[in-house]
Amino acid sequence: DIAFGEVWLCSGQSNMELRVMDARNGLDEALNAEIYENIRLLKTARQIATEQQDEALGFYNSWSKPRLEFLGSGDSFSAICLFFGEQLFDELGVPIGLIESTWGGTIVEAWSPPEALEYCGITDTGVDDGQNHNEYLWNAMIHPFLKMTIKGALWYQGEQNAGYPGDYAE
Repeated sequence: DIAFGEVWLCSGQSNMELRVMDARNGLDEALNAEIYENIRLLKTARQIATEQQDEALGFYNSWSKPRLEFLGSGDSFSAICLFFGEQLFDELGVPIGLIESTWGGTIVEAWSPPEALEYCGITDTGVDDGQNHNEYLWNAMIHPFLKMTIKGALWYQGEQNAGYPGDYAE
């Protein structure tokens, strides 16, 4: 059951994390997704790391076809990511791999590589709740996928950074 096509990474916080079953007409959407035999889904477990990881530390599933058993579960898949993959497949007609790496309520700095933070002059966000340290999510939930050929990424950043928009250098 090997496919060759495009792989897309879907990441960010709350809206990207919204499950298929929680979307409008969730059950219908989950059932409709089963017709996409050439889409594969992979969902990372929430994890943090103080050092860059070469391998992801955990997954909710292995590469899976979109099936109701998975999409209807409590650890379902990102609705935005799946709907994007379906549209992409409809347009391109090539197999699509979708990786969901999400964590609601997180700051963008936690998802950012150290070079980007340094370039922007970011050294401390003032947020210290265990999951929002600079680079922690990058190290564990993004960096492991850099060795893959990723066609592109979808990103959603919500309001978690709204409290300090003026802190960034131009």
